[in-house]
Amino acid sequence: MALGNEIGTFDMKSTSVTLEGSGGRVTNAEVNFEGDLSGEFKGFALATMSVNSKDGKDGTYKVTARCFMADGSIVDAVGEGTTTSAGGQKWTVAGIADTSDGRSTAVRGEIDLINRRYSGKMFERT
Repeated sequence: MALGNEIGTFDMKSTSVTLEGSGGRVTNAEVNFEGDLSGEFKGFALATMSVNSKDGKDGTYKVTARCFMADGSIVDAVGEGTTTSAGGQKWTVAGIADTSDGRSTAVRGEIDLINRRYSGKMFERT
C-alpha cells in the first residue's frame, strides 16, 4: 500500500486502560483516547483501541473512533494495524482506517506509554 498526501494529524491522551489476560500474561489492552485532530479532519475525537500482544511489545490492534468535526459534522472511523516496539516504552503504529464519509486512510503514529499519548499523521491511501 502506497501512502498518498498527508491529510491530517492527531494528538490524543489516554483516558483509561482495561487489561485482559490468561496464563499469567496480559494478552489484550483496551485503551480509550481523546484528543485533537487537524487538517481535513479538524476537530476532536474519541477512540477505543484494542491491542493484542503476547509480549507487550509487538502486536496487532483494532480501533473505533468518532470524530466531532469543527464544521459540526460527525465522522466515524474503524481500522486495524500493527504495533511495533520502538524501544524506551514507545510503540510505533501503522494501520488503515475506513471512515463513514467514504474515505480510506493510512495512519502512522507513535504511542508514548509513559506519557500516555498517541500522536501521528493520517494519509490518503493509494
